[in-house]
Amino acid sequence: MGRKITGIYFSIIMVLFFYSSYGITAEKNSDDSKEKEKEILNRLQELTKSEKLTIEGLGYIRYWYEIQDGNGETEGESEPRKNSFELWRFYAGLKSALSSWLRLRFTIDVGPEKEQTTSENQGHTHKVQGENSYQLFVKYAWIDFMIAQGLNIRAGILEFPLHEFIDNLWGYRFVAKNAGEENGLWSSADLGAYLGFEIPEGIGSLKVGVANGAGYKNALDVDSAKELWVYMMFAPLKSVTRFLENFQVGGTAKITLDFEDSVDRYVLLSPFVGFSNKWLMVGYHTLIRFSRLVKDEKDFLGIGHGVYFSIMSPWKIGIFGQFNNWKPNKDIATEETFYEVITGMSYSPASSFSIALSCFLKWQDIKDDPSTPDVIEKASDEKLVRIMLNSQIKF
Repeated sequence: MGRKITGIYFSIIMVLFFYSSYGITAEKNSDDSKEKEKEILNRLQELTKSEKLTIEGLGYIRYWYEIQDGNGETEGESEPRKNSFELWRFYAGLKSALSSWLRLRFTIDVGPEKEQTTSENQGHTHKVQGENSYQLFVKYAWIDFMIAQGLNIRAGILEFPLHEFIDNLWGYRFVAKNAGEENGLWSSADLGAYLGFEIPEGIGSLKVGVANGAGYKNALDVDSAKELWVYMMFAPLKSVTRFLENFQVGGTAKITLDFEDSVDRYVLLSPFVGFSNKWLMVGYHTLIRFSRLVKDEKDFLGIGHGVYFSIMSPWKIGIFGQFNNWKPNKDIATEETFYEVITGMSYSPASSFSIALSCFLKWQDIKDDPSTPDVIEKASDEKLVRIMLNSQIKF
């Protein structure tokens, strides 16, 4: 009897031990599961509730008055005195560093678009709608992955790197475009992707990308021509002297990628050199374009230049200027060159607001040719002259 009772007690103890051990193990597994769930939720929270969310806004408002209209049809006292208030451009959007390895940007662009039918641009044929009204476009919509230290991939509607660099250096985009954009040699943004590498110590950067090539206003370009571009920028003296740490050299090469023999081909080279500090900015770049036009069965060489400068006083009063010219077909008989000069003064009482008074001069020079029609010869003497009051508002 005693043995039976001892056996029963032993069985009860073993059962209790088993369930106790199972409960401890189950509780431990449950705790591990909860920790994993908590870790996953924290990662999701890091992505969806970033503390580095920035709302960006930028508006360019201007008034201009034309002294000469530059259309080659009227002159002197019969010139129409055009003038207008304009919301030249308005940008609004979001930037976010969602994590240490993931960033994104979404920006809309609103601005006046004149009526335009089918046009040719760097091998692309497209049509832009507009009736002298305001149009809305997606300017930037990209996602950026950091795949290693200093190495990233960016895809979507993204910035053209040289354009972004020059505009940041120039600082007066609210007054005038840079030479490359003004002469239709590149768009400020396009749909594509690039691989970027930042050289340690901020000495430079390298980016290689592909894009549709028609610009962000025609981002869904479906023709056979695409673009390959390489961008490089270096600060070679940054580690040598503090005074010249912002001396930079570099540039870009842009090549048409085509899948059909009927597509025009372009190669654009634009080397750049610039220097900037708190008080002074100077910059220069050359524009060289080799073109192979299938229709004409000829090769063309285009060449141009862009020069930029600004001086800022301690009282936030600045003097600025830009000169650019572009000769699209250097070697043909009727040689035409486009020139632009802009100069003025600015006042920036706060980082969020700037105002500038400037004079803008643009003209086209056509080489003397007996076969040139009179109306074109007259156009070569006609100049577009504007007085402009520009303002920039950031928020």
